[in-house]
Amino acid sequence: LGTELSRTGWTATFTPAAGETNQSSGTVNLFDATLYSRFTTGRGMRPGDALVVDLGSSRTIRALKIDTTDSRSGYAHKLMIQVGGSPTGPWTDVYGDVGIHVNKWVLSQDRTTRYVRILNNTPARGDWWSIGDLRFYGP
Repeated sequence: LGTELSRTGWTATFTPAAGETNQSSGTVNLFDATLYSRFTTGRGMRPGDALVVDLGSSRTIRALKIDTTDSRSGYAHKLMIQVGGSPTGPWTDVYGDVGIHVNKWVLSQDRTTRYVRILNNTPARGDWWSIGDLRFYGP
């Protein structure tokens, strides 16, 4: 996958799908290196729910890992990974796939960016979207 990037200074913001309220909690838990504290939407996931990760400065990323091992069904069943130059975009799609409990994606090419958006495209369902651990890897 490459060299794991230091998570020092990273932050994340959850933006709910249009028309939904933000009931999320635990974005700081994305970076604490444990699966037992986690980020969650606090309500059923909807297409358009998004997490924006600020890496603190421009970083070159090659791959990422989203670990939801501790959540039986609360993972994004379909998502898009995007990069952008600001926390509000515009966004460039770099990877889209069907989700599983432990997702490891190697991008088609290295990307230098400060902001990464994980866009949940899962059809509406009652399961909360949860992530136990999030890691990025560079060259």
